[in-house]
Amino acid sequence: MFEIRKDQVTRFEAEAIRRYERRVIAHLRKCFPSKFEGVAEVDLRKFVQEGMRTGAAYGFSTERELCLFVDITARYGPDFHRNQALPWAKAILVEPNEEPADKIDRLFSAALAATDPNYPKELLAIECEPL
Repeated sequence: MFEIRKDQVTRFEAEAIRRYERRVIAHLRKCFPSKFEGVAEVDLRKFVQEGMRTGAAYGFSTERELCLFVDITARYGPDFHRNQALPWAKAILVEPNEEPADKIDRLFSAALAATDPNYPKELLAIECEPL
């Protein structure tokens, strides 16, 4: 029998995160083409990493939850959760008695509802499935 050392697990986890980040980057380029056209890979990776950190701080942990959070961040900006012009975002995010999966679904629905009807739909990933 073999044993996986802690440092090996750490490396596996880091590689899994890098692969996920690459998938989210590809997702953003597909679903938000005009927003991320010409954005350097390194800058887009930082954007994704920051969105994932912020999403994780609100309790989101699955790939789907984090991808939806990053999608909303792409539409409303990295500080959308603190933006006083978007009170629905903070109200949903600070709700203590809601499962993360339900919370992100409600947040995404509110983001869709708050979108200007003239805003190009592809910029909110309506036609793109989250990862």
